[in-house]
Amino acid sequence: AADIYENIAEAAFGAKQYERTKTEAARSLAINEQQKRWDRSLENLYWMARAEQALGAHADAKKHLTTAKGRVAEAFPKDAEEEAEWNRRVDEALAGEEAPPPPADAIEERSKSKTNERRVERDLLQFLSEDTKDVR
Repeated sequence: AADIYENIAEAAFGAKQYERTKTEAARSLAINEQQKRWDRSLENLYWMARAEQALGAHADAKKHLTTAKGRVAEAFPKDAEEEAEWNRRVDEALAGEEAPPPPADAIEERSKSKTNERRVERDLLQFLSEDTKDVR
């Protein structure tokens, strides 16, 4: 469920739906933190912060990026290359550099069927509601 929320958040960011990005990333973050999935929670914090930057909420963005920065080493204890990549991404965000587009797979997942989008989204949200009852 957390990964689905994250994909929706990234796709929403790509569509410039920044409030939705924050909402879906926060949902994913709650699940990932509960499950101690630090690599995923790092990504959630990053996209929340990027959305906040786009909305002009720079203090909130800095808070989330600072938390993310502190989590990088914990998220990738055995992967120096991934750790370096995330340090770079978070540092660029802290420096105010523009966010890169989200991964193509997140956008593709969100836009596979424009004609059935409302039905698919309703089905996904129903699934997520049932799947996450214990983390609300």
